[in-house]
This record gives sequence, C-alpha cells and structure tokens, in this order.
Amino acid sequence: MSADGKQIAMADEGGTIRIWSLANLKMVQVIQAAERQVGCLAFSPDSQTLASGHGDGTIAVWQVATGKPISRWQAHAFMVKTLAFSPQSKLLVSGAFWESGVRLWEATTGKEMQPVPGHHASVDVLVYEPDGKGLITGSRDNTILRWDLANGQSRPWLDWHAPAMDRFALSPDRKMLATWEFSPGCIRLRSAVGPGEGRLLGTFESRPTKIPTRPLTFSPDGKRLAAICRDGVLRQWDAVNGVLLWENRVRTSLGAIAFSPDGKMLASAGWAGGDTTIRLCDTETGKEIRACANGSVVGELAFSPDGKILAAAAGSHNRASLWDVASGKELRSLTGLQKGVHALGFSPDGRLIAATGIDDHAVRVWEVATGEAVRQFPGPFMGGMSVVFAPDGRTLASGGMDSTILIWDLTGRSKDGALQPLQLTADGLERRWSDLAASAGPRAFQAVWDLAACPRLSVPFLQDKLRPARPPDEARMARLIGDLDDGRFAVREKATTELQKIVNVAEPALRKRLDNKPPLEVQQRIELILRTLDPSQSSERLRLARAVQALEYTGVSEARKLLETLAEGAPAAVLTREAKTALDRLSRVRAQN
Repeated sequence: MSADGKQIAMADEGGTIRIWSLANLKMVQVIQAAERQVGCLAFSPDSQTLASGHGDGTIAVWQVATGKPISRWQAHAFMVKTLAFSPQSKLLVSGAFWESGVRLWEATTGKEMQPVPGHHASVDVLVYEPDGKGLITGSRDNTILRWDLANGQSRPWLDWHAPAMDRFALSPDRKMLATWEFSPGCIRLRSAVGPGEGRLLGTFESRPTKIPTRPLTFSPDGKRLAAICRDGVLRQWDAVNGVLLWENRVRTSLGAIAFSPDGKMLASAGWAGGDTTIRLCDTETGKEIRACANGSVVGELAFSPDGKILAAAAGSHNRASLWDVASGKELRSLTGLQKGVHALGFSPDGRLIAATGIDDHAVRVWEVATGEAVRQFPGPFMGGMSVVFAPDGRTLASGGMDSTILIWDLTGRSKDGALQPLQLTADGLERRWSDLAASAGPRAFQAVWDLAACPRLSVPFLQDKLRPARPPDEARMARLIGDLDDGRFAVREKATTELQKIVNVAEPALRKRLDNKPPLEVQQRIELILRTLDPSQSSERLRLARAVQALEYTGVSEARKLLETLAEGAPAAVLTREAKTALDRLSRVRAQN
C-alpha cells in the first residue's frame, strides 16, 4: 500500500504488477515487470515510485504515474524478499532469500551505498592455499574471494554472472571453476586465475534431465568432473573437452559423491530413493569395484588423505560412520552426532575428521582412530555449509549459511596464529603421558598439543618412554601360530593370548596364515588376535600413536631425530609404522616449503 493510503500494488506469478486506486477500486497501472516471480514490492514514502524485487535477484524501480522504469540492477544472487525506502525516498534497502544481512542502494541508479566486504550468502566452498596464508572461499552469491589470514581482508578472486542456485566447484589447483547454470542450462568451465570474471573455457551438457542435484566434483588432478543428476544418473565428464566419459544409474537424484585421493575410485551414495548402499566404482570404466552395506541415507562423503578410509554422513540424520575402503566393512561410528551434516573433511594427516551443518549449529571434530569427539565449537548461527582443515592442521575453517567464515583453534594454545609455549613440571609430563592412553578424546587430544607446546622438555621425556620396536623371535612366533591348531584346547588358548601380546610385530605372519585358508577355528582365533590392532581396542596402541603425533607437531629437529630412531624398529610394529608415516608427512611439508 502506498504511504498516502490511496493506492495498492499487487504482483502475480508471471511478473505483472498492477496498481489499483483505493478510492474507486479501479486498476490505474499495469507494469510488465519481468518474466520471473516478484518476491516483494515497496512504495516510496512520497508514493511516486514503486520498487519490485524479483526471483532472479534483480531490483527494479518504477514511476507510479507512467509505469515506466527508472532503474533496474542485479542486487542479489537469490530472490529478493524484502524492500524498504528511506524516509526521503532516495535510498532503498533490500534483503534476499538464502542471504545474510541487508544491502543499501541508491534508488535512482542502483549504486550500492557502503558495500559490506565479504560474502552475502551461504559459503559452500573453502580451499586453503598450500602455504596456509590465504583462504579461497566460494559463495552462493556468485563470488569467489581470496582472504589474507594475517589481516582478515578479502579481495575478489573470481566473479561470475549467472542465475541463482548454481552448482559450482573449484578445481584442486584453484585454476578452474565449473558451474551449472540454470539459464541457459549448461555446465560451464572458466579460468579461475583471478581477479576478474574468468575466461570461458568451454560449455557442455544442456539437457534439463542432466542438471546436477549436488555440487559438481573435480577429480584430484582436475581433469574430470562428476555429478549425480536430476534423472538419477551418476555421470563423469572430461573437464578438458566436456565429453561424457560414462554414466551409471544410482536410483536417486540426491546423494553424495567423492573422488579417492589417487583419482582411481569414485564413491557415491543415495539420500533418497530407498537405496542407501555406498558404491565404489572405477573412474576409468565406471564399473563397480565394491559396495558398502550402509543402512542409512548419505548426504556427505569424504576420503581420508591416504585413501584407506571413507567417511559417510547423513544429510538429515544423526549418523556418521567410517568405512574401510579395501574391505568395504564399517570401522566405527562417530560419537555424539546431531542430525543435519552438510560437510565433512579430514585433517591433512588423516588423524581427525570434522563436520558442520549440524542442527545445533556446532562444528565438531573427532579422532579417526577412536571415533571419539575431541573438539566442539559453537559454529555459525544459521548452521554450517563447508569445513576444511588448514595445511598445518592447527586451525579449522567453517563456512556458514549466514555468510560468515570462522577460523577455529584446534590446539587450545594458539594466540595470533602461533602455538604458545608451555612449561610442564615432571608431574605434568607424567600426567600428559597418562592422558595419551585415555579413552576420553578431548583429554588425550589436549595432552598431544600440550606436549607439542613444550618441546624442550617433552622430547627428552618421550625419548625415555619410547624405544624402537624389537624384531620378533621368528621361531617362537612360528611355534605360537602353529599352536593355534593344536589338539589341546589349553595350548590353543595360551597361543592366542601370547600372540595378542606381540600382535604388533606378528601381524604379517598372521595375515599370511589367514590367506592360506586355515581351519575355521584357527581362522576365528587369528581374526580375534588381529582385532586387537584396532586403535579403539588398545589404550597402549593409542598412546604410542598419540606420542608420535605430539613429536610430529613440535616441529623441532630433536623430535625429528627421535622419529628417525623409532622408524628403524621392527617394520611391522605400530610404533615403527607411525614414525615412518610421520616422517613422510614432514618430508612432504619440507619439500613444499
């Protein structure tokens, strides 16, 4: 209704605006505003102009007397849902669906007044730069920004102009952007070396049935694109020339997909349609390699950095689980999960996994080895849409539906981006050593970082506690494995118990015996012995792995030397393998720097 109470404006679904006189109830003006839906209308205080907000994110201002346009501009990426004029009719404030906050415009020109830096809509893409100093973020407001984490300032990385609700993805090397655009209905590839709109590299797939219902996904090498489409088909394209490589029907138009780190497998799972199986297929042929008999819907999938574990979470249920990729068997569930997971991400070392988008708006972090939560942060007010670990694993970034990007300290001891030193007494060191074996995730995780923050004292302390694993007594080990098939029950029981004590070094020999298809009872006993290798079943194994983690996190040469000593132990031992893996990661980081 106009401010003077003399007129009322109404809009229909076709975009036509009609103005009526309230004095005689006659229509006095017809404005063909747009082909798309009108989301809101607002008269100016002087009743001489009318503003309309549209489904394509545009705002138009009209002369009431003539119905002619004064101005029109692209204000938002989504439907404009609210408009209001300033008392002098010169400024216009607007708000849009899926966007956070309001924006202020000059009504006659569409010029934005006092633009707020950053995103205006849900942040769906987060990518750390390799050195951890910058963060690339992509939003549904059709902007990609680069943030300097030292000062929190942003600048445009890429800006593309397309209708709302696009599906988009940034290639792993950050050089290419793939978008699904509703109009004209196609996938477009652009050069993402910004700032600027980006050079168009190619356009393909224009059939409506092939609209991706989940974000497009790049392979690790950036050469392929995959998506689950509206017609319930999983498709993979060549990202260089747009050629369709293969397609598989997945019985659902909603779900999740993820490439393995080596790019050889593509995991997919359904969110609707009744089939909840997680399927792993060969990326070259599209043929199924393995299926995981998952019992609940899946909205998110993520591979661990080494490709050995696959995490799956329901988009709207309170379940998330970890799966062994080699066997297709479930390893464990993540504890304390609330429903509504929108994003999953592993830490660079694969020891942690984070999730966001949970109904209580929290950002949660779990230890992969146990499935126990080690950190919980309050998260964005409207819930999270993306999450990623920093390259050094010390911070975690989350992108919210409210357009905010939040950086979280995982160490519990960070200030201004640096790990604050800690002085521990002898009792304090012993207490942290005890905490490393704790089943309570937060206590053990904090003990790791406390030891890492005190390298001058903790490294010599851990050197006294840790010794390279001794090679097994081959003759004794062979005798014990043979005793598993002895005719006397007491002998079989004793052999089982003794092998459980040395399983860390006996694992290869036990698995070799298992491969030779022994009698059923021997097979069951070996499987029982090997089950103790599960970190969640052994406090001592957990302590050793966490101690190595603390040494790796210290970043000092003395810790590296200790890891090198531990890596020379018996090859099959847990401590040896953990030390070697930590050294491999440290070497890769050194090479990158």
